[in-house]
Amino acid sequence: LFDAAAEVILERGYAAATVADITERAGYAVGTFYTHFESRQELFNRLLTHVRDSMLTDVRAAIRGSRSFLDMEARAFRAFFDHLSLNPWYVRIESEAAVWAPEIYRQHFFEIADLYIAALRVSRAGGEFVGYADRDLEVLVYIFMAARHYLAARYLGGAPGAQLPEVVFEAYMGLVSHGLSV
Repeated sequence: LFDAAAEVILERGYAAATVADITERAGYAVGTFYTHFESRQELFNRLLTHVRDSMLTDVRAAIRGSRSFLDMEARAFRAFFDHLSLNPWYVRIESEAAVWAPEIYRQHFFEIADLYIAALRVSRAGGEFVGYADRDLEVLVYIFMAARHYLAARYLGGAPGAQLPEVVFEAYMGLVSHGLSV
């Protein structure tokens, strides 16, 4: 049901996605939907967490064994966009959650940011980010997260199988590596 809902929301948006559309796409009866969810809203509330957890699983696998923050960031950036290529609904679900599930949306960003900040703190303890105070790390994290979101919207546009141009990766990593070298 989550996959079917993600596909329907990518195509039509949340406002136009009906329980009937979702269950038809999933190959289930409408009654089956209500054995898992009390409402369409409950599905949407849980869908963002579901797609985020899937994305984080892919990113975590990719960054395992990273030797530095830049290595980790390069791996995470590529893994995020590889994930979007296979799961093109991610950005649309995230964006629409701001309107349709605002509490879940805020929680989503805080949880991702907290994980990211923790990684930067570990890197700083290892000698990286010496020019940045602890208060700066949250700002950096939201800059990195916003970059991913807007680059995905611009260069992938929710198209299944779309690939991020290599020049985008190179420009992003250049900015990150030079910007953090203070």
